[in-house]
Amino acid sequence: WGWGLNVDGQLGDNTIVFDINTPIQIGTATNWQLVSAGLNYTVAIKTDGTLWAWGYNNYGELGDGTIISKNTPTQIGIATNWKTVEAGDRFTVAIKTNGTLWAWGWNGTGGLGDGTLISKTTPTQIGVATNWRSIATGNYFTAAINTNGTLWTWGYNANGQLGDGTIINKSTPTQIGIATNWKSIDAGQRHVVAVKTDGTLWTWGFNGEGQLGDGTAIEKHSPIKIGTATNWQSVSAGHLHTVAIKTDGVLWAWGSNAYGQIGQDLSFSYKYYPDIVVNSGNNNQFITSGAYHNGIVKSDGTLFTWGYNINGQLGDGTTTNSIVSPTKISCAALAIEKILLNNNSFSIYPNPVKDILYIQNTNNQNIDKIVITDLTGKNVLEQKGNNKQMNIQQLQQGMYLLKVFSGGKSSQSKFMKQ
Repeated sequence: WGWGLNVDGQLGDNTIVFDINTPIQIGTATNWQLVSAGLNYTVAIKTDGTLWAWGYNNYGELGDGTIISKNTPTQIGIATNWKTVEAGDRFTVAIKTNGTLWAWGWNGTGGLGDGTLISKTTPTQIGVATNWRSIATGNYFTAAINTNGTLWTWGYNANGQLGDGTIINKSTPTQIGIATNWKSIDAGQRHVVAVKTDGTLWTWGFNGEGQLGDGTAIEKHSPIKIGTATNWQSVSAGHLHTVAIKTDGVLWAWGSNAYGQIGQDLSFSYKYYPDIVVNSGNNNQFITSGAYHNGIVKSDGTLFTWGYNINGQLGDGTTTNSIVSPTKISCAALAIEKILLNNNSFSIYPNPVKDILYIQNTNNQNIDKIVITDLTGKNVLEQKGNNKQMNIQQLQQGMYLLKVFSGGKSSQSKFMKQ
């Protein structure tokens, strides 16, 4: 499923639509395992271990050997042993099930880690190590953890985001410190956040908006421990803010609040230390951040988003920023919708639809009329007669209900207008 900005086909729905502000199903496949959104492009892995990519490709970040953008998922190579993948700013890094590290795309600051500054348009193995466990990509730099719990970084380092005590770029993986208990890691625009196996929280890099959470606005060139808590579970970094979940399920945030992304009233422009996000509950399970917005999945499987929303990236059907309180997001089942009516089958397609919605009438049963309503039940379009298609171009983007009337009976289905 995807939503938000789509000028380069990064949603993968075979369109180039500027904004889509509600979740839409991408294709009909049901074996997607992992997906990562980068700067106007997307990469994903299926349960069969294959790698797929779509969207912007001017620097080869899709990995298909070209610099031609794609607006539908495109398989990359024929390997079936991809384990995890991270899309960054114009470059991609991935790990295979055999523990090897691979990278491709823009490489002007060494973010690929192959010892050069030459961009690559296909996956290129980085070194010979076979013990890579997890990765995170920031603004032209990469951070990773080995299976032995050691921490490694490389790429752009103007603000100390590599954590090696310098502001010098590195073009090959460089070990940070000697600790062997790093558990998880994430990278923002120019800062990094991580959790150790003892539940402590560590950050480093740029800190102009307090995104490190150490009570200052001073950047740090080496990992620093944040507070004394030992129950941090997971953490995610946006461009200038950070959000995290503790083991009790409570959500915390700090850094820039320009669009309400840390869950504070806009009278607070930033927070220099971790603070509880009000109205977020205590059953938060998974957290992720975009540049200026966030999403959380709760233990019951529900999705909530908040923050910047100019391109519909929150998925709430609007382009209005969501401040302070996370908003629940619904994903309706879409694709080709079957409508059973009077023992006959009608189908509507395509779904999502841009201009013409087609009604397939399997048994040639007479259609008296078709009515389209918005989600409040208000009639927005009606068509009488036994027609097999309906022009819905005049409708605004969003979710609608379509009701078919035939033989004195009716049935309805959902569809998405792009």
